Amino acid sequence: MAALQRFGSVPPEITCQLVNSFRSCFVAGGNKLFGYLSAGSSLQFRKHTTGQQSSDQPIFDAKHFKRVSDTIKNRHSFSAAAAAAVISRHLNLPVSPGDVLNLTADQIHGILEATTNEPGTKNSELNDALFAHAESVSRRFFGDKVYQRGIVEFSNVCENDCGYCGIRKYQPNVHRYSMSKEEILDVAMKAFDLKMGTLMLQSGELKTPRRLSFVNDVVREIRRKTILADLMRKNDLTEALLTNQENLQTAESIGLCVALSIGELPLEELQRLRASGASRYLVRIETSNPELFARIHPKSQTLESRVECLLNIKAAGLQLGTGLMVGLPGQTLKDLANDLVFFKNVDADMIGMGPYIPEDDTWVAEDFNRVNPGIDKKAHLESMVQLTTRMNALARITLGNVNIAATTSLQAINPLGRELALSRGANVVMPILTPTEQRAQYQLYPGKPCVSHGADGCSSCLKMRIASVGKELLTDGSWSDPPHFKKAALGASLMLTLNSSSVFPAAGRRKFSTIQHSSAHIQHSPARGMQTQAAPKTPNGADVMRTNVGIFGCMNAGKSTLINVLTDQETSIVDATPGTTADTKIAMMELHDVGPIKLFDTAGIDETGGLGSKKTRKAIASLKESDVAVIVLDVSSLPATQLEIEALAKPEADIYKKAVHYGSLPLIVMNLKGKETLSPEAERAVLKAITGSENPSVRYRQMTLMSPNARKELTKFVEDGIASSKKAMMVPSLPKKYLSSESVIFLNIPMDAETPSTRLLRPQALVQEEAIRHFATTIAYRMDLNAARSDDPAKVEKERSRFMRALQPVLDHDGPKLIVTDSQAVDILHPWTLEPETNKPMMPFTTFSIAMINKISGGRLQDFIDGVSALDSLKEGDHVLVAEACNHNRITENCNDIGMVQIPQALKKIVGGKGPVVEHAFGRDYSSVAEDSSDPEGLGRFKLAIHCGACMIDHQKLRARMLDFQEAGVPVVNYGLFLSYVQSRFALDRSIEPWM
Repeated sequence: MAALQRFGSVPPEITCQLVNSFRSCFVAGGNKLFGYLSAGSSLQFRKHTTGQQSSDQPIFDAKHFKRVSDTIKNRHSFSAAAAAAVISRHLNLPVSPGDVLNLTADQIHGILEATTNEPGTKNSELNDALFAHAESVSRRFFGDKVYQRGIVEFSNVCENDCGYCGIRKYQPNVHRYSMSKEEILDVAMKAFDLKMGTLMLQSGELKTPRRLSFVNDVVREIRRKTILADLMRKNDLTEALLTNQENLQTAESIGLCVALSIGELPLEELQRLRASGASRYLVRIETSNPELFARIHPKSQTLESRVECLLNIKAAGLQLGTGLMVGLPGQTLKDLANDLVFFKNVDADMIGMGPYIPEDDTWVAEDFNRVNPGIDKKAHLESMVQLTTRMNALARITLGNVNIAATTSLQAINPLGRELALSRGANVVMPILTPTEQRAQYQLYPGKPCVSHGADGCSSCLKMRIASVGKELLTDGSWSDPPHFKKAALGASLMLTLNSSSVFPAAGRRKFSTIQHSSAHIQHSPARGMQTQAAPKTPNGADVMRTNVGIFGCMNAGKSTLINVLTDQETSIVDATPGTTADTKIAMMELHDVGPIKLFDTAGIDETGGLGSKKTRKAIASLKESDVAVIVLDVSSLPATQLEIEALAKPEADIYKKAVHYGSLPLIVMNLKGKETLSPEAERAVLKAITGSENPSVRYRQMTLMSPNARKELTKFVEDGIASSKKAMMVPSLPKKYLSSESVIFLNIPMDAETPSTRLLRPQALVQEEAIRHFATTIAYRMDLNAARSDDPAKVEKERSRFMRALQPVLDHDGPKLIVTDSQAVDILHPWTLEPETNKPMMPFTTFSIAMINKISGGRLQDFIDGVSALDSLKEGDHVLVAEACNHNRITENCNDIGMVQIPQALKKIVGGKGPVVEHAFGRDYSSVAEDSSDPEGLGRFKLAIHCGACMIDHQKLRARMLDFQEAGVPVVNYGLFLSYVQSRFALDRSIEPWM
């Protein structure tokens, strides 16, 4: 139950579904879906044997191309605009091509009902429009590209007995196998050579220490070998990389990305895999209906533990993949609608949905046959292909920029199943690379396709299949993270032994000689001269991210004592008088193993009265900024009963829940104050009172904070907590594809009266510095906005010609190129960089403000993009907050300040009449905004917030602001996005496109 209670913003109906009472869905959700469509012939299912028996399909060749292409095209008769119009009429909402829709479970259910259970011309039109709109959303985020993830099924040994699975523990006629490390590495190098970018390691569940150690070893070795091979392939095995090996430990997008699907694991094992170099983890939920989940799984597996695992995957810093089966006996359309909302609430990065194919000798298949006697299974399964692709389409429309797989099970039923999915919102294929001698024994369902095809033939076939639907398989070796994934994926966390000559023949195609010096150097022959070591691409020193640690607890619990012990000085006043700490105090320090930290000493959270409420609000504000929340509880005199302990620890329990909700790692310190250590029973009672769980995974310590050894013990405890916390990763100022020696960045920097002398503005300096650090070429240009906006055509043309002369070398460049402009110049730059005859963009652009908000937010640009839709519904008199992070010198008479002048003018223009009521907030805190959003002076009165680039605050402060907006239900957009939107939708799309 604790895992399910961790959803802070789950709609009430979904919360109800997840925790206990989903029974109503079986009644209100309509008829049972699956198995009542037609009667007649039956579909034969295979038995597992050691020999090959499958419905293998021929390699796709050119003679099939036209048939497939025509089949798909005939099913897509809608243009994007026509599809949006149909969906708009059905939902009674404004819908444009490519729009992501924030649909409720009831709205999704209504679409499924209309397109599945109510055949007819009108709803056939809605069905086709659904597919066409999903395709327009997919092309918005992914263009015509299809990502691939190679799969190696390295073992079919499984300790679980899931009721639908063909390799379950007690499934008869299964020949068990496990591939060796060398066999898996051979497959990994094949995936690398085919430039797949990602390898998924998949197996049955086996959580023995030996298996988990084996998997970690395999992950490390795949990363080590493919990183080296990639560097050699790119001719990038440079002196700087080799002598600064830390760069390789956090190498982004180098070598193969390793994904895993090996079952439920606890947080510590997921963190261990992350440290070994894994980047993604897949655990399918199958269904979010608790009763249905229990019906298809053994009692040892619970929905609660599955959800806990999904949350832990995110907490470990891994991309989360999940999915479901469509067509389970007893499943309803309402269930499926709730599943899509569930995926959104767990913040999934990748979704895989496949039709349920009954597997002989499993109890779910027996249940299916019992409730569906005499069913035409072939017709039924084909209908499930249609419903599955309908679910894919709805997932694309509601989730937007996640990866969605065209699952292999679709092809097991319909030879064109994957192609249908790719034309209806899916963007990922997962070719099977398992050696053919083992592939036939890893059949989760009957009819698995491509059992006998080798990797090379499969790759060629896949390219042609994808081309048949007008798309292109991405084969450049990139990791293909979805735009939804907020953090840059890290590479291997390992140390390369570069002075070992055995590394290189195993790693790639080129050989190097190893020269022994004080540090190892790898050189070509003949030897070259000494070189100056290059600065690392990841900066050191000032840009090391600070960790925020908040200290929370009741009055006199020992919070200030803890601060003083940790800092080894009298940072805070300690006194027995309750309420001594009157306000949040901040202390800066350095911890040897984790770097710089900021400590928040907060007031007691149990203080009552008006002043106490204000102190508590300040404490919660600090919690929102904290990466780690240390909760201090005085346990020197515990009451006798569990109920009394829970009453005593209620304030700490509230802080614990909020910390989990805000993404802060909670640490619990039980302050003994010189008393004896708690008994195991008392310790469990305290932990249960705070966390709500009998066996919490939270880190905790019992200690007397004033004891001689307290500082050493406390420091180690906090350092370990920081090391395992979900800290935001350093996000670059520019999209990674533009950070290379082949890139040219054109910086458009108009200078107005507010520009300080002798230096650039911080966003301009940061973007240029990062581009140069990555060896990109930068060209800086000062645009004369007065001339560009002049009423004199001659002045305009003179400035435009000067601009185009400066830009021409960039346009002529064959490699990656990007314009980064001041947001206030979008109205000039956008039309000037369109081809006069075709109106097509000459090259991509974004803005400094967009670059900054993406960097400071830790890659959460999509949250601000989502806020753009609120602009469409603004009305005269609505309140809009213009929020700036700093309090710079504003000159409104001689300079059109963006926040004070340009944005209010633009808002009035797009809203009409007197426009909205614009209010401003400057500086680091919203000093006039109350916590309660129902307060007319609180954030809740705003229909929209427009935030600057946040270049003057840290990511924790911005995270706190975003949480404030989220809790108040206020959509937020960024300066750069807003000013691009004001220019045109086309300009907005262009400003976003480089980040997609």
